[in-house]
Amino acid sequence: MLSDSASMASKATIVGSHPLESLCQSVKKTEEEMNRKILVSTYGTALPLKMDLDRQILSRFQRPPGAIPSSMLGFEAMTGGLEDFGFEHYLNDPR
Repeated sequence: MLSDSASMASKATIVGSHPLESLCQSVKKTEEEMNRKILVSTYGTALPLKMDLDRQILSRFQRPPGAIPSSMLGFEAMTGGLEDFGFEHYLNDPR
C-alpha cells in the first residue's frame, strides 16, 4: 500500500493544476512584460535593468537557518506580492 503522502503526490501529478491557475500566471507574465516595456519607453533601459538587479538581490536574501523561515518581505514588496490576496492566503496555505 502507498502511504497517504505518496498517494497525494501521485494524484497531484496526474490531476495537475486548475486551468484558471495557469491562466492567472500567464496574465501576470504578460502584465510584467507590458510594465517593463512601458518603463523602457519612459525611462530608458537603465531603470528596468536596475529593477532586475534589485529583484535578484532580494530573491537571494535569506534569514540565517533556524526555527523561523525567511518571509522574503523585501522581495514581496518589490514584486507587489504584499498587495495580492489569493486563495492560499484565505485557506492559510503557506506556498
